[in-house]
Amino acid sequence: MTILFQSTAAWAGDCRSPAPIEFRKGSNAAGVHGGIVRAEDVCYALVARAGQHIEADIQSPDENVVFSLYAPGYRVTPGTDGVDITGPTLPGAGDEDDATSLHATLPANGRYLFLLGTKRGAGGDYRLQVRVH
Repeated sequence: MTILFQSTAAWAGDCRSPAPIEFRKGSNAAGVHGGIVRAEDVCYALVARAGQHIEADIQSPDENVVFSLYAPGYRVTPGTDGVDITGPTLPGAGDEDDATSLHATLPANGRYLFLLGTKRGAGGDYRLQVRVH
């Protein structure tokens, strides 16, 4: 079963206080959807354990929305254009990877950060599906 939480860029966009990706009791899948305004980012937090497997897929009508996935220990600090996020990312889901899909084993316990953005100038709608098992 996939659970969808409606979100908007205004609610989920503040990477200092990212919206949580939560799973209903007994479920290992969740999803979020919304829109990204041009030159803005959207962030979501996911709490998971080391050794769990994650499957994340993002869909957008124009195939313009991509993600990075930061491991626990990331830092969000004020930057010149909003915020700067530093720290380790999962292989295949780094800042330069333009990830739309990820299948990986999580390396650490804690709070992971999904950073969603666009790979071209225009904004876009998205649907992010996450499974952890």
